[in-house]
Amino acid sequence: MAKSNQFPRKRKIAQAVLHFNSAAENLIPLEMEFRPVHPEIADILAVTLNGITVLLDCINKFSDATWGGHPEDYETWRAE
Repeated sequence: MAKSNQFPRKRKIAQAVLHFNSAAENLIPLEMEFRPVHPEIADILAVTLNGITVLLDCINKFSDATWGGHPEDYETWRAE
């Protein structure tokens, strides 16, 4: 992969990670709010949160395989 294409791709991945983290942070209180009243909806939200966690793990593994590692904070890639 040419170096010129590397940084825009890293920024796009970092932006996706930011959005997935934001979605998870917004779903956590929603899941807790629904748990006592509608446990079936809370279960769906919990499965969604689990899916986001798995997806973020896959992004880390992809970054490791493609670029030899991933940053602890993807903001470093968004800044490049």
